[in-house]
Amino acid sequence: MVSSKLNPIAVGLLGMMLTPAAVFADNDNTANASKIQQSAVAESATNEQSSLVPNLKENQAPLTVNKGNFVAAPIPFSNPTIDSGLAGLVGYFYPQTNEQKAIQPPSVTGVAGFYSSNDSWGAAVGHASYWDNNNWHLKGGIAYADLKLPLVSTEFIGLPIAVDWDITGYGALLELERRISGNWFVGINGIFIDFEQDFNVDISSIHFDLNNEIVSAGLGAGIIYDSRDVPTNPYEGYYFKLNGTVFNDAIGSDNNFESYSLEFDGYFPVHESVTVAYKLKGCMKEGDVPLWAACRLGLRGFSSTEYMALGSIETEAEARWRFHKRWGLVGFVGAGKLDDVNHTDKSNDIIPSYGIGLRFMLQPAERINLRLDYARSSNNNSAIYFSVGEAF
Repeated sequence: MVSSKLNPIAVGLLGMMLTPAAVFADNDNTANASKIQQSAVAESATNEQSSLVPNLKENQAPLTVNKGNFVAAPIPFSNPTIDSGLAGLVGYFYPQTNEQKAIQPPSVTGVAGFYSSNDSWGAAVGHASYWDNNNWHLKGGIAYADLKLPLVSTEFIGLPIAVDWDITGYGALLELERRISGNWFVGINGIFIDFEQDFNVDISSIHFDLNNEIVSAGLGAGIIYDSRDVPTNPYEGYYFKLNGTVFNDAIGSDNNFESYSLEFDGYFPVHESVTVAYKLKGCMKEGDVPLWAACRLGLRGFSSTEYMALGSIETEAEARWRFHKRWGLVGFVGAGKLDDVNHTDKSNDIIPSYGIGLRFMLQPAERINLRLDYARSSNNNSAIYFSVGEAF
C-alpha cells in the first residue's frame, strides 16, 4: 500500500483522510497533511489507556472549536513541497458509553480541505470505526486534489532543471485491522487512485510510467505492532509496520506493480523531560511503477519530490527536550539512500539531513505540538517547516 507518511501524491490525494488522527495531527509533507496514514494512538480522556485517535472533543485547545460532538480546527502549514497554507477540518465524534470510553477511541467522521500559496488544494471525507473492545479498526475515505509539485530532473545534458508536476484527480482508501495478540495487529487494505498529470517540459524516465492519465488500484495486507504511549507525541514505546500491496489490471489498475514498505519507530525516555526518538524506513517497488508511487525520502531539508526511486532506505534520530511546561526544543539528524533512482547522478548518494526545532504544546492532554523546524541537507538545501504534530 502507498505509505501515507510518505508519498507526495498519496499525501495530497489521501493524506487528510486516511485516519482522523492524520487529519487532526499534520506531518511533514502535506498538508504530509501527509506522515499522513499511520494509525495514531492517544490517551483516553478518562484514563491513561492508549487509543487510536486523539479525542479532541474532550479537550479545549487553542486551535479547536468544540460544540457537542462536533469539532472544528484550522491547521497552518509550511513546507518546501507545496509552500505555505492552511488546512481546515470538521469532525463528528459518535457518542460512547463510559465503558467504551475506557477501552477504545470514539468512532469519527471528518471533512477536511487545504489550500496552499502555490495554488495546490484538496478536499477529503474520512471515517474511522472502533469496536469489540478496540480489537477491530476500520478506516477509509475519499479525496480530491489539485497539486502543483516541484519535480527535479537531471536528464537534460546533465544539468538540473526545475520541472513543474501538476496532478489533478481523486483517490480512495479502505483499511481493516484486527488485533491478534497484545499490541499486534494484522490488516488488509485497498487503494484506488485516478488522476491526470502534466509536466511543463518533455521528459523521459528510466524507471517510471509518465502517462498523462493514471488509474491505479491495489489490494494489500500488513502486520502492525504499536506500544506507543501517545502516538501523536510518544515519550516511550515502539511502532512497527510491514506492508505489501499489489496493483493489477485484474482489479482495474493501468499499471501492474508491487509496493512494499517497512517502518520501525522507537521512543526512549532518557530523562523526565527528554525523549530520544528513532526511525528506520524502507521502501521497494517492482514492476510498471507510475511516478506517483515512487519511493521517496521523508527526511527534512528538501522537497518531498526531489528524491524518488524504486527503492529507498532512511534513518533519523531526534532528541526532544521539554524545557518548560508547554515549550520544547528538538535537534535531529538523519540520512537516506536511494536505489534504482531515475537520475543516475543520485544513485550512490548518501543524503544527509539535520536541523533544530521549536515546539509549543497546543493540547497537553493529547501532547499535540505546534512545530517549527529548520533543516539542512545536501547541496546546501534548506527548508523551514511549520505544522501541527511531530515529524514521526
